[in-house]
Amino acid sequence: MDTDMQDMTRKTFFNEKADTWLDKFYKDPETGIHDRHSKKIKKIISSLNIEPDHKVLDVGCGSGVLVPYILSRLSSKGRLFEVDYAENMITQNRKVHGYDRITFVCSDVMDLPLEDSSFDSIICFACFPHFRDQKAALGKLAGILKPNGILTIAHLLSAKEIADHHDGESAVSRDRLPVKHETALRHPDHEQFPIACTILIILN
Repeated sequence: MDTDMQDMTRKTFFNEKADTWLDKFYKDPETGIHDRHSKKIKKIISSLNIEPDHKVLDVGCGSGVLVPYILSRLSSKGRLFEVDYAENMITQNRKVHGYDRITFVCSDVMDLPLEDSSFDSIICFACFPHFRDQKAALGKLAGILKPNGILTIAHLLSAKEIADHHDGESAVSRDRLPVKHETALRHPDHEQFPIACTILIILN
């Protein structure tokens, strides 16, 4: 399967699962609340060093599992941008989290209609393996970070567990989390633009 076809198949896969995504992966069967991994997610969000007035980008946001955790860190002056290329994920996210402080953007990571040097923090949670060109995506995200901004790639599963999980779904069977050293980040003006790029795998 060529790259364009694989990308289209992947997008269809996520669109078809949007309505049940939060329930399937994050709903606690005992409480009925989407806080199944709340302790682990809180660890991830704490690593972002979010200040009340920050501008935060949630890339590959899906139906919005991180929204309540990020908003709890932001004041009325803070802003959260929820980005996903699957239209149905954005629709579902907006339906559940239609708050004034959130801007919803349906876009591929390589085509983000966002200004350079405009975000204090960027989080890629449980989505990085699905990027078509991971190194190019890092470069794109680095460009829209403010100087000394923080980019975090985070997962609840190890690289091996992610690979095993994806093997069961043909649309994402090739999607992998790369070895850490393969994701070295360099902004075009990196000497003047230091970037903190953190890769987290929260297992416990």
